[in-house]
Amino acid sequence: MFISLVARTPDIDRIALDKGQRTVNETVNMLMLTMEEYINYGLSVLAEKFKEDEGYFYNKNSFLDIFKDLTRPKQDGAEDDDAPESLD
Repeated sequence: MFISLVARTPDIDRIALDKGQRTVNETVNMLMLTMEEYINYGLSVLAEKFKEDEGYFYNKNSFLDIFKDLTRPKQDGAEDDDAPESLD
């Protein structure tokens, strides 16, 4: 998880950290901010599911279903923002 956190945190410059151009506290603060963003998103997803159905989490597969929903590729004609424009 820590490696993923480091990979997902923008502006982590390990070379600048080694050279002393950036402090350890600055780097740790950036990592903490990224972790907090992911935690807040996850908690908002859980709160939304609870608001929709208060008994949702009594199902033994509820967390697996949430994980699958969050990792499933977009479908149903959802446009991909990275797709190039049509030349027609």
